[in-house]
Amino acid sequence: MLSIGKLGQGQEAYYVETVAEGAEEYYVSRGEAPGRWMGRSAAGLELAGEVDGGDLAALLGHLDPRTGKPLTLGRSAPKVAGFDLTFCAPKSVSLLWAFGSPEVAAEVVAAHGAAVDAALGVMETEAARVRRGKAGRDVLDADGLVAAGFRHRTSRAGDPHLHTHAVVANIGHLTADGRWSALDARHLYRWAQPVGYLYEAHLRDELTRRLGVAWGPVHNGIADLAGTSRAAIDAFSTRRREILEHLEAHAVTGGRAAQVATYATRRAKTSAVSSGDLRAAWVAQAAELGLDPVALGEPMTVWAPSRAFHLADFEILDELAGPTGVTERRSTFDRRNLVKAICDRLPAGAPVDHVIVLADEFLASDVVFAIGDVEPPSRWTTLDLLDCERRLVDTAVSVRHRRSGVVGRETATAALDAHPALSMQQRVMVAGLCRSGQGVEVVIGAAGSGKTSALAAARDAWGRDGYAVIGCALAARAAQQLQDGAGIPSTTLDRLLGDLEAGRRRLHGRTVVVVDEAGMVGTRQLESLVARAAAARAKVVLVGDPAQLPAIEAGGALAGLARRLGHHELTENHRQTADWERQVLADLREGRITEVADSYQRHGRLDTSDDVEAVIDRWWEAHERGADVLLLAGRRDQVRSLNRSARARMRDAGRLGPDRWQVDGHAFAIGDEVVALHNDHHLGVLNGHLGRITGGDDDHINVTLTDGSHVCLPLEYAEAGHLDHGYALTIPQGTRPHRRRDDRARRRHPRPRARLRRPLPRANHQPPHHRPGRRVRRPPTRPQPTDEHRRPGRPHRRALRRRRHGHRSVGVTC
Repeated sequence: MLSIGKLGQGQEAYYVETVAEGAEEYYVSRGEAPGRWMGRSAAGLELAGEVDGGDLAALLGHLDPRTGKPLTLGRSAPKVAGFDLTFCAPKSVSLLWAFGSPEVAAEVVAAHGAAVDAALGVMETEAARVRRGKAGRDVLDADGLVAAGFRHRTSRAGDPHLHTHAVVANIGHLTADGRWSALDARHLYRWAQPVGYLYEAHLRDELTRRLGVAWGPVHNGIADLAGTSRAAIDAFSTRRREILEHLEAHAVTGGRAAQVATYATRRAKTSAVSSGDLRAAWVAQAAELGLDPVALGEPMTVWAPSRAFHLADFEILDELAGPTGVTERRSTFDRRNLVKAICDRLPAGAPVDHVIVLADEFLASDVVFAIGDVEPPSRWTTLDLLDCERRLVDTAVSVRHRRSGVVGRETATAALDAHPALSMQQRVMVAGLCRSGQGVEVVIGAAGSGKTSALAAARDAWGRDGYAVIGCALAARAAQQLQDGAGIPSTTLDRLLGDLEAGRRRLHGRTVVVVDEAGMVGTRQLESLVARAAAARAKVVLVGDPAQLPAIEAGGALAGLARRLGHHELTENHRQTADWERQVLADLREGRITEVADSYQRHGRLDTSDDVEAVIDRWWEAHERGADVLLLAGRRDQVRSLNRSARARMRDAGRLGPDRWQVDGHAFAIGDEVVALHNDHHLGVLNGHLGRITGGDDDHINVTLTDGSHVCLPLEYAEAGHLDHGYALTIPQGTRPHRRRDDRARRRHPRPRARLRRPLPRANHQPPHHRPGRRVRRPPTRPQPTDEHRRPGRPHRRALRRRRHGHRSVGVTC
């Protein structure tokens, strides 16, 4: 793993003192290896071998260590002195070093050092950049980096933690003009994750070659040694627990929050402990925990041939180009995405150079296609996805005049007369769907535009003429909502495709398939459904809004089909009653975020807070008023923190019975609000169903759902992780709930992620941030000095403004 931290002006004294004086803090202490100079540009300053504290101090201040003269043209010291790139070995590797024999420990250290050097070399090649020209508009390749590397053995909690700090000076040299200047650090951060993946892959390869170890599955670039138990890893991960507990206590997430938590929980590192004393303490700790120290130092081995990974090169490239490859979750990719995808497919690792060669071979092959006219290209897609898009478009175009789903004029009129509340736009849409005869039709409508009501009328018309109308959606809740709102029997898209594949369901010429929230459906799934429908001469109606949340898999085909086929569009808002609310949703859909935030604030509807307790207080006030209130957060760890706090408030108020069911660290009691996380049609619950526990026994939990129905959930359902507390949900869960809501309290994080950006609401008559009858003060636009997590700016605007581009259609065929 690789993490990056900034060194602000003045902080270099902290690092330099520890190096030069051997103090108890960070870099140099008894038993730690001395620092060494790294980076291609170090030689230009005659820096080699062991790090001298004075040289490092000068370098971080942009001074030439040889002469003391300024290296850059700046008249003052840089605000950012440097960057701490920390390469951390997986915990199982650190345990192998700690408990293995001296010979094994030496090999682990050597493997770690080789991986750091190799990964840092890629960082230099891909991310060492300086800026030139007016306002720094020209970004040029620097010669390399200047870094001081310090290898450490332990965490601040004293656990085994093999890691290296590469302290990179914020300075780069350009041979073309002979100048030194500050780095363009954006590229360091952009490449941090793929370089971390490369470090892990190289480390796995080195240890496999040196010790013949076996590895577990690779997850997000990281794999642990096979045979190392989760209990051992958790037992010696004290710092991780401290940081996670701090994050959860403050309900914050993200890189900045993690950095704050790291500093807040930091303790002085013990310097006067020898390696022998450390190992003795770890052996005693392992024995106390019931772990076998000998086993921790003797991992499972496989002794594979030293270049066995080459046998899988062709398989890796084939998989990358296919449906489960680099375009499985995104329509286009860049070099960073590709490097990570390759590393994830190397369980035994590979040298960094080999991964780069594989990436180059893949990009030069005939299975990828460069996007745009930029030279050299920076984004690509796969021909597999392009072919899928072409098939989808060609099939949809080929059935335009097939006369699918056509009803008589009198039938259509009768159905419309049976639904007199429809607007003119909705009536035109229904008539078009039932009379056009197109095999594939697209309906685009914003939230609240009456799509479901219009589909109910269309279903009526088709039913009068003997058509079988079925519906589907990506999520079971959306399918249930389509069924309840439009009267169309519906299921999930995965289940429908599975039934068609297995022959449990058949389409025919008198079938109409309605796909709700089609903008969230991946291109490959959509192509499969349209192809099956076309073969059976059935009609497909795609309903959605490309401006809402994007497809989970590589998608964006809805907008492309709308351009090629034409579409029915509903623009009138039938849900919000106030003109300003309607305008807000229109602005939100079009990305006019500043107008949205200002409008909500003017009307007292925007409530933001970084204080969990303040949010819980407001939630409890609404709860006590009898409002149907829900807490929303951007990430699951925020949701967990809010659920704990809300449940504690319920407990203090005497609203919960004693904890009766203990499931994987979750306690459930009568009175708890819960959410189902898994579809089980036999039990009568869908993913996202909300309810309250009303009773049960040792083997069952009785829940009353918000629609008034009662279900009896076996304890196995909860033990499988399918039941959670339901006081707070994530934004995607909460913006399409299977119940009506009259009130929403919202937890805001100062650095929200993409999922916070544009949740278009389904709740009747309420905008997405509504707190009726309650005005709150305008959140400050500058950081509060008493809040260590607060960041400058307007977090609610940043939350809404963030967009995700990776899931958009390639645009070549659609």
